[in-house]
Formats: sequence, C-alpha cells, structure tokens
Amino acid sequence: MARLEKYYEIVKHYIQQKDLSQNEKSIELWANNIKNTNPNLNEMGLFNMFKINCQAIKLQLKELYETKIFHIDNNLGIALEMTNNTFYNRHLPFDNMFFEYNLKVNKLNIFAFHIFKDKWGTNIRCYFKDSKSIRRQDVKFFDAWYESEIEKAKLLNKQKEIAKKAGVSQPIKDKEEKIIKSFFCNFIDFLNTPDVEVVTVDITKEQNEKRILQGKLPVPPQKFIRITGKLKIYLLELNSGEHFNYSHKFWVRGHFRTLRSEKWKNARGIKIWILPLIKGKGILVNKIYEVKK
Repeated sequence: MARLEKYYEIVKHYIQQKDLSQNEKSIELWANNIKNTNPNLNEMGLFNMFKINCQAIKLQLKELYETKIFHIDNNLGIALEMTNNTFYNRHLPFDNMFFEYNLKVNKLNIFAFHIFKDKWGTNIRCYFKDSKSIRRQDVKFFDAWYESEIEKAKLLNKQKEIAKKAGVSQPIKDKEEKIIKSFFCNFIDFLNTPDVEVVTVDITKEQNEKRILQGKLPVPPQKFIRITGKLKIYLLELNSGEHFNYSHKFWVRGHFRTLRSEKWKNARGIKIWILPLIKGKGILVNKIYEVKK
C-alpha cells in the first residue's frame, strides 16, 4: 500500500476540527477570536458563521473520503513545473481527485492538491502550513457557460470577505494563482499522453471495515500513473541527478502546442507536449507527446 501521509494528515486535521466544534471551551475560544476580528458581529451573525464552518468541515471530510488519489513521481512533477500552457478549464477525468506534491510558489510551500467540481466549475484546493496548523486556499476555474464576469467577481469577493471575517489571510495572489493553474493544466493534459496509463488500486469494503475496527482511517481508491516508452526514458534521465546541477536559467521550459499547419493533414488540431530541455544539451529525449482530443 502506498504511503499517504499528507492525505491522512489533512483528514485528521478536519476530524480534529469537527471534534473541536462539539467542545464547549473550543467553541468559546473560536467565538472570541471571531469577535476580535469582527467587533460589530452580533450573536446571530456569530451563530451563522459557526453553522457555516461546521457544514464546511463535514463537506470537506466527505469530499476527501470520496476522492481518488493520484500518485505523482517527483521527476514528473518537475517536468510539469517546467512546462508552459494555456489557461482554460479542462475536462476532468474524475470529478474528485487528490495528489501529494511539494510545489514551491514564491514563498509558499504547497504540499497537496484536492481538485473537484462544484456548481461554478473546477476547484483546485491547495494545502500548505503556517506556524500554527494546516491551511488551505482555493483556486478556481470557472466553467465556460459561467461567463458573467460580474457574477465571477461577486463570488470571488464574497469568498475573500468570508476569509477576512474569519481572520484568515489568503497568501495565494494573482501571481501564485497563475503558477498553480499552469501546473494543473499540465497535469490534466499529461494524463492524456499516449505513454501514460492510469492503474486503479481499490481496497475492498471488507478491508476498510477491518481498518476502521482497528482504529485506522479508510483508504480511498488510488490511481498509479504508469509511464512507458520514451517519456519513461526522459523522466529516468531527469532523475539521474546530473541535470539538477543546472540552475533554472539553463532550462528551456516545455510547452503544449496545437498543430495547425496544413502539412500535418489528419493530425491538424491535435495538441502535443514539447518537453523541457537544457540549453546546449538539447532535448533529453527527442520526442513530442500527442495529447488526445
């Protein structure tokens, strides 16, 4: 069974939050903190915030229990980080996905991502830590049909207002959001490359029931990414360690390209992955990767 330390750390964090919401002293402490941040908040407003907070914790736990966990190799993550892409909301292979990966975004260290659909589009929930505990912030891709910029702005402003009332800072700004969205787009496009096979490992209901009786958390379905062909060779070459001696200024970032020239004939309109390479060294493996439509 693959190790799921970060996943279980997040789940246990929410379970702890859920338990604290049923403890009188913890509720009082929470209420005092909110009052300090919002001195004009009346008792009804405080009650409503507490109710919303409890509902959110239950929903987040439910989403985590029902998610499908992807395992991403560190070498693959580096290649995805070094690839540019066009931002738009991709079709998700699953509506609820989770993966652990350490992505440093400026001064912020994100250690896990939870990607899921809601009524507005795709949510990329980013988990990181501060001096006190686990924190999260959502980055959103709106669905194409949700085109009203005014409505988008209203929703995002409402989210910021709720965070401000709760006394929660939001370190992910526009610059960080672009890096996260680029990584997300690369990951989804990568899953469609022909050298990639997603292998599912499901634990049985009986096995999970046994784990629960032993005081352990249940294990969600897991997706292992099996890479073959020259993409596997590329990542092995990247893992050799030699290439990490080069700083980022020596790397030429990869990108995804759509074939539009008439010379491609039947391949026109297909997207390909141009892999990152090192200046003066050439591409690590001379191949482009076609992304299925």
